[in-house]
Amino acid sequence: MPKFYGQNKKRIDPRYFLNENITYRIRKDEDDGGPTVEIDGVGTTFVQMIEDLNDTVIDFEDGDPPEVFQYSDVSADGPEEAAEFMIQNGIAKYYVEVWARTNNMQAIQKGARD
Repeated sequence: MPKFYGQNKKRIDPRYFLNENITYRIRKDEDDGGPTVEIDGVGTTFVQMIEDLNDTVIDFEDGDPPEVFQYSDVSADGPEEAAEFMIQNGIAKYYVEVWARTNNMQAIQKGARD
């Protein structure tokens, strides 16, 4: 968070907060251009997000204790297989939101289709 001193203390420059929110859209259907997750507001893909989350402790904030995520948790050998499994089974949004929280961002789902 930027520091403000003197007379500019109450005036916040929005340029500091450009990358704090991301939006994403999940497309499961082949006819819809899927399966894929389209992410706006950050220069990464869903596969890269899954790669970043591998072997890290994640907390879905659902009341269950945090757990270490690995590709084998979703019966996959790599990030591409894990990403496709998550999209097809409707759990991709949870991993996008966890990735955003671990990177001090907020993820907002827009125009999702199931």
